[in-house]
Amino acid sequence: MPLCLDPFLDKYKFDVEDVEAATAEMICGKAAGLDELTTEHIVHSHPVLLVILAKLFNIIMSAGYVPYGFRLSYTVPLPKVDTISSANVVHNYRAISISPILSKIFEQCIFNKYIECGYGPVAPSMSLRRCGRQSRGY
Repeated sequence: MPLCLDPFLDKYKFDVEDVEAATAEMICGKAAGLDELTTEHIVHSHPVLLVILAKLFNIIMSAGYVPYGFRLSYTVPLPKVDTISSANVVHNYRAISISPILSKIFEQCIFNKYIECGYGPVAPSMSLRRCGRQSRGY
C-alpha cells in the first residue's frame, strides 16, 4: 500500500492504467448523458483517448476546478409500480440522474485512488458501479 503524503506528487497523479481500470468498471448498455457519449464509446475508442483523459483529469485536479459539463445531468422519472391507475401520483415515481460518462470515469478514478491510498473501504452504497467490463446490469 503506497503512502499518500501529498496528493500533488507525481506518483499520485492519474495515469493511463488508472483511467483504464475506471473505464473497465463502468457498466455497458446504460443511457447516454447530455454529451451523448456512452461507455461503449470510451471502451471501443483508440487507446490514445485514455492518455488524453489521464492528462485532462490531472489538469482538473491540479486546477481544483471541475468543468461545467461534468456537473450537468438530467433527471428521468421511473415508475415504482407498473400499474396505470397509480401513474398519476408523484410518490409512485423515483428519479434517476443521468450524468456524463467522462464525469463518471473521473469519479471512479478518484474513488480508486482513494482506496489505493488506504482510505477505504467505504460504504457499499458508494460503490454502485463496481462491475467488470462484461457486465450488462446489476
